[in-house]
Amino acid sequence: ISLVRGGVYASSLRSGQSGSIEVTTPNFTLLNGGQFFSSTFGTGNTGNVLINASDVVLRGYNFVTDENSNLGISALNAGNSGKLT
Repeated sequence: ISLVRGGVYASSLRSGQSGSIEVTTPNFTLLNGGQFFSSTFGTGNTGNVLINASDVVLRGYNFVTDENSNLGISALNAGNSGKLT
């Protein structure tokens, strides 16, 4: 799987929980600002992010969105974070 300047997001903006994301692939690559996230901005909990890959690469910067390639989980209010594995 390769994401270039794109993203996969599972998000909740209010009290609901965000979903979990699971990927199984030989190679997982995020390039030029590629994003892979589970996040919540309200009181709900985030889901888990699970990457099953032999090779994981995060590289590059997107000058348009001003973001590095990244992978993660964030709870930005009262919710709890899931697991990043």
